[in-house]
Amino acid sequence: GCRQASRPDAAAYRAIAEAIPWILRLSHESMKKPILASIEPLVGIPQTGLLIPRSLQANLNKLVQNLTTVAQEVMTAFLANHQSREKNDANELCAWLRESQPKLLITGPAENILWDPEKPDEIDAVRAALGGSSKSVIESIREDLRIIDERSRSFLDSLRRPDDLPELHTDMEESGLSYLHVKRRLIAYNLLDPLTDRRRQPSPPYERYMLAARTIHEWGHQAVDAGMVPIAENRRVEYDTLFTQLSETFDEIYHAAPANAKTHAAGSIARLAGGDSPGLALARVSTNRMCDFQANLLSQNYLNAAERETYIRNNVCSLAFEYANTDLFQRLARYVYEYQYLRFSRIDDPFSYFMSSTWFGEQYLKTGILNEDYLKQAIGVLGKLCDCFTIDCSYFADRS
Repeated sequence: GCRQASRPDAAAYRAIAEAIPWILRLSHESMKKPILASIEPLVGIPQTGLLIPRSLQANLNKLVQNLTTVAQEVMTAFLANHQSREKNDANELCAWLRESQPKLLITGPAENILWDPEKPDEIDAVRAALGGSSKSVIESIREDLRIIDERSRSFLDSLRRPDDLPELHTDMEESGLSYLHVKRRLIAYNLLDPLTDRRRQPSPPYERYMLAARTIHEWGHQAVDAGMVPIAENRRVEYDTLFTQLSETFDEIYHAAPANAKTHAAGSIARLAGGDSPGLALARVSTNRMCDFQANLLSQNYLNAAERETYIRNNVCSLAFEYANTDLFQRLARYVYEYQYLRFSRIDDPFSYFMSSTWFGEQYLKTGILNEDYLKQAIGVLGKLCDCFTIDCSYFADRS
């Protein structure tokens, strides 16, 4: 299969094919432990678990260099396809900005504003930033901006009194596909973000769906801060009761866990809980992120199916590398919370999807840290807590 590869980086796969005979001689600290004592010393490769005979180190170094070189060549060729052949590719975008005046900001480093709808004719900074960008890239950027403008207007136009939105917190994170600019309270699109590399290539598949969802999610947080997505008045007592039940469930999970798991996590849990029970501390881990759920609850009214699914599947994912090994119970509480996003999806079997896309079973069930019944119990209680939130329609215009 590697030898027959025809994709742009096929040379890398052919190199792997040639290396298979000696790759089969390698061992691994946990997946393929050496059966017999090796005559030749084995060398460990940091952060991989690989054990390699010293005589094969040169082979491995050559393979790694081969793969790196091919990847760099493919990326260079790809980006070359999107380099500008003309000097005026940005003119059409600049004209569109002047005429349409989309409701957004275009920013650069340090949140510096390159274009502002209040000064639509000042487009020199954008034109300069897009120097060297191809027509395909600029068309992609224009479509990104159109989506931000469309979603922002749909949200703001749905409010009876947009001025009810609160002032932004000065410590808000200003990064990502799009974000609320703290000083201007408009969605910002960072043209020079080094991660997205927007001036060098068109948006990759699904990114624009995520951009739409991110834009509405940012406005959703503003709505939550304004009290537009509260706990329903007739469910406040129920919410408190369910929170206690969630704490008790997490306490049961913690106390039923194997002794070695509790010993491993003891210091982490002690720091988290302070003088409280482990269950109460873990319940807080889950519910401290509830503002995100509230924002997502409101967002469903402004997103299409593709945008919803992209957002959900991007957020319900493995958390294996987001927590220290000793934080395994905090990670569990986060999983239980993020499972709740699946209610907004069209996935037929949310539980199966969760188990097959997060490695949760391998991390928790197969290791015996908890069983499936406890997991479903925690998910169910937190789901009922989420059910207590509602959208206060008095803030929104009647669209009937």
